[in-house]
Amino acid sequence: MNSAPTEFKMFPLCDWNYEQIFVWYKHVDFFTIVRAFEPLEISIGIEKYIVGKGKMAFIGSGKEYDVIQSGSSRGFALTFTASFYEKSISDSILLNSELFFDAFQSVQITDTSGDEADFMKIINRTKNHAHQVSDLVIHNCIESLLLDGMQRIKLNSNLQDYGSVPIRGVVNAFSIMVHKHFKEQSNVQFYADKLHVTPRKLTEMCLAIWGKTAKTVISDIVLKEALRYIKHTDLSISQIAYEMGFTDESNFRHFVKKCTGNIPMSYRQIYAL
Repeated sequence: MNSAPTEFKMFPLCDWNYEQIFVWYKHVDFFTIVRAFEPLEISIGIEKYIVGKGKMAFIGSGKEYDVIQSGSSRGFALTFTASFYEKSISDSILLNSELFFDAFQSVQITDTSGDEADFMKIINRTKNHAHQVSDLVIHNCIESLLLDGMQRIKLNSNLQDYGSVPIRGVVNAFSIMVHKHFKEQSNVQFYADKLHVTPRKLTEMCLAIWGKTAKTVISDIVLKEALRYIKHTDLSISQIAYEMGFTDESNFRHFVKKCTGNIPMSYRQIYAL
């Protein structure tokens, strides 16, 4: 497998190599679509997801995962960056949808509309094209898989409504906004204003869906991104603090220690052991 960073990569699951994938994308957030021809398991931390035969799994950016195959290890994984796929507003909507940012689970698993042969027809479209048109062909193939997944998502009918908008939709939008703006904004009021709710209502909805306050949701996302930088980059702690939007390195060190019990450098050393 080529270890050079790229905007798009497709490979059979028999070639899956956890360490190689995350070294390859060390400094890049990427999205993944997994198509299972045989049952497999996807793990993200302590979370485990079973992907049945003929299913698709959608994994959003910033999530470090492992694929554990059972049986014959048959299937494909497609990885791509937002900058590669996003060509229009509709593309952004798909990437920022519950396919990749679900309120309840880190991996969205759906049925598919075709069998293995149908999927291979889609995959084969990405091959043997002139360089100048290949990106567009690949984009269209990814789009067809995303649209298929979106059509098959079943919303939880038991969710309450807040006005005409389901609570789940509001908190999903909140999560997406935080992932995009956390480096500049950590104030609940900023996100509440954009969602046209009060900070109190936003916290009530976060508590109803996630059992966390809106402020805690923001902190958790910031911490997750900070630890990803600490564990998987060679940047200095000062550089990471700057990348994360902290104006002072000491504030960043205090934030990490408060959340983890360790200062950033100690956390990096512990992870390296």
